[in-house]
Amino acid sequence: MISNPACFVHWIQLRDFSLANPFKLDQGLSSNRTNPVSLAPQMSASAPLCPPLASHPRERLPIPACDSIIVHGPLAVLKGDQEGLRIKKSDAAKAYQAAKFSNDMSAAMDLVDMVWDEGKEDAIIDRLMDAGKRPIYVLPHPAFDDEDAIDGTAGMRDGPVNAIPFAHAARLAEAIGGEIDNEITQKARVGRTKLNRFQRFLWQPSFVGDISTDRPYVLVDDAFTLGGTLANLASYILAGGGTIACATALAHKAAKDVPFALTQDTLYTLKTEYGPDIDRFWKDAIGHEAAKLTDAEGSFLVDWWRSEQSKHDGYEGLQLLRNRLLKVRDQGE
Repeated sequence: MISNPACFVHWIQLRDFSLANPFKLDQGLSSNRTNPVSLAPQMSASAPLCPPLASHPRERLPIPACDSIIVHGPLAVLKGDQEGLRIKKSDAAKAYQAAKFSNDMSAAMDLVDMVWDEGKEDAIIDRLMDAGKRPIYVLPHPAFDDEDAIDGTAGMRDGPVNAIPFAHAARLAEAIGGEIDNEITQKARVGRTKLNRFQRFLWQPSFVGDISTDRPYVLVDDAFTLGGTLANLASYILAGGGTIACATALAHKAAKDVPFALTQDTLYTLKTEYGPDIDRFWKDAIGHEAAKLTDAEGSFLVDWWRSEQSKHDGYEGLQLLRNRLLKVRDQGE
């Protein structure tokens, strides 16, 4: 028998979408006890592979020409978990707590100075040369408790608690010129109280505010992880007629520039691991094609499947991924 009730329920949904010679329930179970995803060849090409799972499914536009995230330094140094060159580890940890969770701008500026790389400043200037206009620095805010936490009901705060992105944007404006955007803000994101990586796919932020169409935007954040928030912010700006010159973060765990848009290598690996239907599956479940994931999001899904497949012999990638997303939606795990 099928051990996962959610999987069983959706197997019935898949069966109902069959156009020709629909499976009888006993036939489907006897011929494919553990792998209902293999029923897909019996389905119409337009039949959903997964029910909508995101709290507010949103289309995401292709990430623009800013092919990489310009990164200043290591995340461990920014957080005070690793010794840096300009400030003691213990002092960095105290400054990070004050800046990240108590909106301490002075502490945030100290952190920016600690990891700032003038070579990255030059890289941003290079991206702005073609535009020939002063940039607007935009960041996702108001912030929530931290990068993994949200309010359970009304998400939006009276003001930001994380000063680091504002300090980063202020340093950019001082060094390069331009101004910090005061129009675009992040809307409330209602959902569970702890967002792990799978939950971020289902409870995604959205944005409101006027968009400038005659000056380029620079996307700014303190740390880059999966990049979904920045990708949604980019989509909002592009949909409103704006342009984006580049994206930058103070820190990343790899301490180097990392791809923003999904690379062809990662897309190829996604389709190799999950099959060619991953695009349609992700569109059905989340609201946009897998090809519009960030490279970090795509790499995470590849790594997750590779770590899980040996534990679930007989399951295909899309089946296991669907079950995981259903569990996140229903149980918050």
